[in-house]
Amino acid sequence: MNVWFIEAIWVYFYRIFMNDAQIGILDATAFAVGLLAEIPSGALADRFGRARIVKLGIVLAAIGTAGQAFGDFSVIIIFQSITMIGFAFMSGADEALFFEKLRFKKEGVEWRKLITKGGQMAYMASIIGIPVGSMLYAVNHELVFVLNGLIMAASGIALLGIRDAPHRSANDNDLVVSSAFSQYVTDIVKGFRLFGNRNLRGYVAIILAIQGLAYIFDWGLLKLLLMDRFGFSEQFGGWMMSIGGILVVSVLFVMARQAQYLHEKRVMNAIALGLITALLASVWASGALAIGVILLFFIVDAVLYPFISEALNTHISNKGRATALSVASFLKSIPYVLLAPLIGWLNTIGRLDVFLIGWSVVVIVALVYYNTQKKNDTLLAAPFNH
Repeated sequence: MNVWFIEAIWVYFYRIFMNDAQIGILDATAFAVGLLAEIPSGALADRFGRARIVKLGIVLAAIGTAGQAFGDFSVIIIFQSITMIGFAFMSGADEALFFEKLRFKKEGVEWRKLITKGGQMAYMASIIGIPVGSMLYAVNHELVFVLNGLIMAASGIALLGIRDAPHRSANDNDLVVSSAFSQYVTDIVKGFRLFGNRNLRGYVAIILAIQGLAYIFDWGLLKLLLMDRFGFSEQFGGWMMSIGGILVVSVLFVMARQAQYLHEKRVMNAIALGLITALLASVWASGALAIGVILLFFIVDAVLYPFISEALNTHISNKGRATALSVASFLKSIPYVLLAPLIGWLNTIGRLDVFLIGWSVVVIVALVYYNTQKKNDTLLAAPFNH
């Protein structure tokens, strides 16, 4: 799934059909569709089987990605929306599926080690795919999207034999059969309420402000707009993404080896302070400093994700795990849905610095709130039911 041929070139591809402001509108629309599917997908996975929902998500993502190769603005917006629904179906459901499916000691830092090693594998795939995509783009811009769709579809073959772990009780099975709308809404509301718990509410600010920014960078306009701002060519930008992937793999390797010695609160504070510095430096950075800023943005979500995943999976019972994880994905994508048109418009008028400075303030506020909620570094406790 992470052989991202299109990552280095998608904004350049879209610019064949539209300007940056229109791209922002396109992404806001498509990501909003994915956002609306995000939490229901988790509730569906908890009810009807996580493996089924993940497989369906892969099919939709493959169709949506490949279909974008053949259209103008209207066709792209339809297929990009299909892609985002596919990713919404996978996010949360995939992690919940394997948290129960894999055999590991569900205490200590074993899950963080597993999720970190998984991240290494994903970024290694990206390291291969990104420069290849840049070269394919020079040959045929449509070819990149078609091949990306095909390789997504091929990744689904690995999941054909995967089934859900037999974790449901008789009462749970009754709930699966009884898929009334009222119960469905109850599941969604319950997912949001989980984050009001004292063990989790401090993470909401981090998910919105820091993971949200990483989402805008990784999935949205910000990555390529910053590279444009720094004067990187398409080819150099593609290689920069591969270098960023190598850096992430290296950081995750160290994290996996030293997992038991890494304190969550210290890591969160270090990443947040580094991100604030990178945002402010982006206003005027060039040369080596610009490269450093891009590389720092690369590692933000990769470093934070294992800790966030550990917290959520540890403090949420299995019955509603996919729903809660989908809520986390929902929260992470909210900033981009709201800000994509603004970011595109600010770039067209040459004032992207307004966003960069403004979001640095948002990160500062989130960091202060997280520290008021997280008094110490003790994280792991026995999972509890809600």
